[in-house]
Amino acid sequence: MFGDGVPKDSCLGSTKASYYATEALGPFFREEILVEVSGAFYTLHFDETTNVEGWKELQVAIQFWSSKTDEVVFRHLETFFIGKLSVHYSYSLFPNHNSQEVQVKNTTK
Repeated sequence: MFGDGVPKDSCLGSTKASYYATEALGPFFREEILVEVSGAFYTLHFDETTNVEGWKELQVAIQFWSSKTDEVVFRHLETFFIGKLSVHYSYSLFPNHNSQEVQVKNTTK
């Protein structure tokens, strides 16, 4: 992004830092995790909660044996705000899943 380093007059506030972390770094690390998980057994963990702003959210994490570190690791994959996650999108996170047709009833209004 900054070929010759960070410009001296640049400013990185909390909003921009949050954007870079979620939109640039997040997808990179998620892909790294999925590459490491491919071919391994894994467990998905789901946790529904309400955040401090009153929004319901779904935390999705993965637990698997890492051949890189020779240990079981637990990594956060993504946070979804309830009502914005479709089953089809959640399946797209794991392209090597056992693909069976899933009938989904649209419950959004």
